[in-house]
Amino acid sequence: GGRLAVTSLSVAGQELVGSIVTELVQLPYLQSLDMSHNNLAGQLDSVWKGLRQLQLQYNFLTGSIPEDFFDNESIMQHLNIGANDMVGTIPAEVGLASQMTALYVFDNAFQGTIPILGNMPLRIFQGQQNQLGGILPFDLHYGAWAETIEEWWAFDNQLNGPLSENLGLFPSLRDFRVGGNQFTGTIPTSTYQLQNLFRVEVNDNSLTGPIDPSIGGLVKLETFDVSGNGLTG
Repeated sequence: GGRLAVTSLSVAGQELVGSIVTELVQLPYLQSLDMSHNNLAGQLDSVWKGLRQLQLQYNFLTGSIPEDFFDNESIMQHLNIGANDMVGTIPAEVGLASQMTALYVFDNAFQGTIPILGNMPLRIFQGQQNQLGGILPFDLHYGAWAETIEEWWAFDNQLNGPLSENLGLFPSLRDFRVGGNQFTGTIPTSTYQLQNLFRVEVNDNSLTGPIDPSIGGLVKLETFDVSGNGLTG
């Protein structure tokens, strides 16, 4: 008879304690692993880099993202390491992950800048509630992700500089949340070209200047939070 090949394994929300078991990757056909919402300790290990989907959110992982976790042969499409106790930076090599569609690193203690995201077809980035600084990567080397990004959450960090005038070059952007940072300058006029926007949160920054009346042309916009700034209009 034929043998069953395990391609997907989920032990999410099982109240598991102890250390993350890296031996699971020895299952030769495993593509998707979900150990989220447990009480697991340990570190992100490079042995998982060959998976297509890895979900480790809401655990007690420590340490940093290994520099060799991403490379030119990355096939990972979905990585979620949110709500852990990880430190260090998001390695620049993440830009080599040319199949990544969803990247969740929220609610850790990551520092440094958000790197160039390369040619990944990224739809979702959640990096909120870290200690990330510097500017947004919207002015840096556009790859495929400029066309595909829909959800960009980076609120409650230490990001600074102006909001990019190039925001208008991200036509799929629907949900843009960057409140609770240190952004200065005005809301870029190109923002009002983004016809798919339904939520914009730029609250609690140091933005100034007028809000362009053309915001009324964004028919899908439901939430526009600019509180805690020096904006007028």
